[in-house]
Amino acid sequence: METPIRSNSKKLKKHNNLIAQSLTYQEELFNTILELQGKGDSVMLGRVNTRQKCPVCNQKFTFLPFERGFICLEHKTIPTRYYISAKGFKCGLLYSDPQGKPFDSFLRVKRQLEIMRSDHENRK
Repeated sequence: METPIRSNSKKLKKHNNLIAQSLTYQEELFNTILELQGKGDSVMLGRVNTRQKCPVCNQKFTFLPFERGFICLEHKTIPTRYYISAKGFKCGLLYSDPQGKPFDSFLRVKRQLEIMRSDHENRK
């Protein structure tokens, strides 16, 4: 015995409506981001990263936002070396500050990136 087409079509319509609503929300979010980027005077240039992995499990470190940096969530280890991806500043990858000291803490590399962003803004 075949299942009625109507019950399937109702489910299909409901499913399609949910997908359409989801896409609409994603499009609105994307457009809002584009508008904010266009209205803002500055774009966040550069980013902090590390090439190291957890010495215990050999997995990539997880980035925790809000000034916390990188950490292995399982073993609570942190990297000992960082770099700035400064392609937006047209200087490639930076592994040390202007004095030649390597970026050995998240705080040090974050401060340097903020100095670079500030200098870039002041030059405009």
